[in-house]
Amino acid sequence: MKARRLDGWTVSGIAAAVVLLTVYPSNRLSAQQWRPDERVLISDFSTVTAIAASPFTVFAATTHGLTVYDRRARAWRLPVTSLDGYPAAPVRVALADAADNAVWLGTSDGWARYDTDVRQWQSGAAPGGVLDFILDARDPASGIFVRTAAGWDFLSRGGMVPAPGRPLPPPDQRIRPLDPSTALNLAPMADAMRALILTDPRLRPHQFTAATRTPDQSDLFFGTNGMGVIRVDAVTGEWEPLAFGLVAPGAGAVALGAGGVWVAANARVGERRGLSWVGDDLSRIQAIEGAGSLGVQFLHGRRMLARGDALWVATERGVVRYDRGGGLRMFDLGRGLPSPDVLCLAPAPDGVWAVIPLDLQGIAALKRSPGVRGDDRDAP
Repeated sequence: MKARRLDGWTVSGIAAAVVLLTVYPSNRLSAQQWRPDERVLISDFSTVTAIAASPFTVFAATTHGLTVYDRRARAWRLPVTSLDGYPAAPVRVALADAADNAVWLGTSDGWARYDTDVRQWQSGAAPGGVLDFILDARDPASGIFVRTAAGWDFLSRGGMVPAPGRPLPPPDQRIRPLDPSTALNLAPMADAMRALILTDPRLRPHQFTAATRTPDQSDLFFGTNGMGVIRVDAVTGEWEPLAFGLVAPGAGAVALGAGGVWVAANARVGERRGLSWVGDDLSRIQAIEGAGSLGVQFLHGRRMLARGDALWVATERGVVRYDRGGGLRMFDLGRGLPSPDVLCLAPAPDGVWAVIPLDLQGIAALKRSPGVRGDDRDAP
């Protein structure tokens, strides 16, 4: 065995074969075997296609589900995804129901309505899909006006097919979705700082995709194409990112931590990548994507180990170590590993074992060397 120092760490190589024995039970649980209140699907909800607000709730329709923000609690509720009946067709427009705690969604196939209180969907088809909605402020409980390629029709509450013939309400009595340009006109200070608002911590630019104003007109909420939902104070121009969801739709590995779960992304080229921390109550999710324009380098998180304050991740680019105090550190070819292609990890008394393909080297050990000080003093 040969060992050499690596920035305060020792990397040891051992020629060995590792055999993984995996048992797949014949009766693996499927999503259909869980009650709706026993499971939830967490995905990437950063791309918002439509957004709507009621006095107490903000509804954001994303590419992977409907997210629901409680304005009073200032926290996210459980998302509503394909497991719960979220439409498969892309959502174009959204409007909060003025009579119930519900939201209307216009999709490329038709319309859908979700009531958060009873957790029920209603839906129907419309040729060419739905392009716009209008509610009559004088009678919002009777139904909703639906615009398709053929023009405006009226969908009565409890009905399935929009019907023509009912005149639209006067312009000053129309409740309808808000486009981002009109919303920015209501908040000139936010419009002036749009480039800053839409630049994420890794200096990537984004765009507003949708907007809504709360009935009390105190807040504007914007949907984006990669930053989730952003709240803007219409008077002061102050803004607050309300990010929610995983870094990427795919999860390559998970690890149980204190008070939640770590998730390593299994991303494709061009997608966001990195780690996500999901709290036990699912109301807070933190994304860890690294610093600078490059950020986290790996695409596929294969295995993870959480030990104390440190998290170890096996990836196709090497071993990543993350701790809340010291940030991210990568061990790869340039930092002592015989190969960056790490298959899995195993705990060691003073570090971790990293398993790489047998035809390359075998097993590498990452452990803290005696007498190390500085950034490595809190390493396991």
